[in-house]
Amino acid sequence: MQEKWRIWWATSNIKERRLVVVIVLFLAFSLCYWGAWKPLSTRLDNSEIQLLRTQKTLSWVQEKASLLLKSGRGSQVAQVPQSSLVEVINRSAKRSGISFTRILNRNDTLEVWIADVEFNNTMDWLTLLKNKYGIEVLNVDINQALKPGYIKINRLVLGY
Repeated sequence: MQEKWRIWWATSNIKERRLVVVIVLFLAFSLCYWGAWKPLSTRLDNSEIQLLRTQKTLSWVQEKASLLLKSGRGSQVAQVPQSSLVEVINRSAKRSGISFTRILNRNDTLEVWIADVEFNNTMDWLTLLKNKYGIEVLNVDINQALKPGYIKINRLVLGY
């Protein structure tokens, strides 16, 4: 193949050679532009757009956080209940429609096991415990239940 190319090159006139050189240069330029430069330029533009979106979101969050702190809601301290941890958790769980399969009281923490409970309902209950009573999730072991949207809590440790 290389020998055929040399013979053609030697027997071709100057116009044909120039045309081949121009085509080769055009192909090399095209390969560099569309193979390397254009994809990199597109990625850079997309990254800049994503950065602007992220900065806009950050400024929005900072603005809302400052408004929340000014209104006093962000600085509220959760009320510590007068009743025991067990009573508070039992009452709030009943109101939320959550039933325990097992409860273990350990001085200042409470371990509970819950079988097949709706995920959103559980998150609302845990949010209520945190915001209203100052009870926090110290440790949790969650598995997916058979029903969609439901979870099984193998061990949930709650405490102040």
